[in-house]
Amino acid sequence: MTSIGKISIVASRQSIGVDLADLLVDGKVLVYPEVESKGYFTVRFSGNKLQLTAGPFVGLIPINPNLTLDVRPKVPTKNLGRIIALSQESIRPIEAIERLYATEDSPMGSILELLTLGLLQAVRPIRLYGFHKEYRVISRNSSHPRGRIDMLGSIRNKSRGITHRLVDRRFEHSMDTDLNRIVKYALWFAAQRLMRSPRTNRALMAEINDTLLDMDSVRLECDSGLCQRVDKSIRLGWIPANRGYYAKALKIALALIAGKGVSLMHGGRDLELASYVVNFENVFESYLLAVLRQNPNSFGSGYVVKDGNAEAKQALFDDRPEPLAQPDFVISSLVGNCLVGDAKYKDKYDRSDLNQLITYAVSFRANTALVIHAKAVNGPGGLSLLGMVNSVAVYAYVFDLSGDDLLVEERAFCRAVASIL
Repeated sequence: MTSIGKISIVASRQSIGVDLADLLVDGKVLVYPEVESKGYFTVRFSGNKLQLTAGPFVGLIPINPNLTLDVRPKVPTKNLGRIIALSQESIRPIEAIERLYATEDSPMGSILELLTLGLLQAVRPIRLYGFHKEYRVISRNSSHPRGRIDMLGSIRNKSRGITHRLVDRRFEHSMDTDLNRIVKYALWFAAQRLMRSPRTNRALMAEINDTLLDMDSVRLECDSGLCQRVDKSIRLGWIPANRGYYAKALKIALALIAGKGVSLMHGGRDLELASYVVNFENVFESYLLAVLRQNPNSFGSGYVVKDGNAEAKQALFDDRPEPLAQPDFVISSLVGNCLVGDAKYKDKYDRSDLNQLITYAVSFRANTALVIHAKAVNGPGGLSLLGMVNSVAVYAYVFDLSGDDLLVEERAFCRAVASIL
């Protein structure tokens, strides 16, 4: 497991000062390339400190062996699971950097993909160094016996008038073991659920299928007895010493089969998986779209909620196909009413956000435009009219992600949208 060193907490979109000494490893500045190349932070110098400003990505992000930044969303832990689950956004692993997690009872949601990626990563050494095998007794009743003749079974054949067959017994080195059955079933179990996702990770599914093909001779079955035996083998150290690389995969497989999730905001010692990041800007956009789609009755009959980045996208200009106009959502009716909405994961919108929104409204011939942003601490919430541009009414909605009851906030948001359609 990658060393995570000292942990410093910073909120997303906020800055933190880092001592230069924390970035030195063997006298040289070291930042993991997996982190440096992804733009998780912007960097500037301030005196003898380095100012790191977190972007929209949240998660436990190791900078180097000395320092890890715990970038947290401006969302209480109790609301985080629902927001990510509704958004169906992928949790992005930093596969070269691993950490320990605590398991918890939770809906699988996006966390299922993180666990499946972790399982596949843990199975790669198994495929590389060899599958666990055990000798088992194979008994056959055949006219072409192999191995040792079972005299008692063969005599029974003769007493029944079967004189052209003998019963033989032999030992066979088989992959069909408890350890392999758990791994295979967990991969199959995960694949069944991932296929229901509207955003299926094709590369992930391809690796699952390749791995299942390698395990073709292993039975696809699982029951509580099998899980208990494997769990006991892990706890008591009964996994063969030359197959120690199975332990990590088995722990993840058991968690998957049991329907467990992992805590994204709290550390633990239950499972070793890749460190993760979540693009909360994408999460916020997809979450709001999902909320609107889950409450169609709020808008009355005849209204349709569409994803502006998918089925509703269109050419920005009337006379050329590029660039595209892609608001986060579009709500339209059969009689021609149209609302375009854009979500911004920050405490307030800026002029460029309004310019983009109004441009989308003009392109879609919308009569209403709405920008949604997160509520600041102690700031006002709800709907407000910003002004009119020709015949377009431009509104802002401040969404409280930290509310005591997200369902209440979600319904209030849908009612506000319905009121301006």
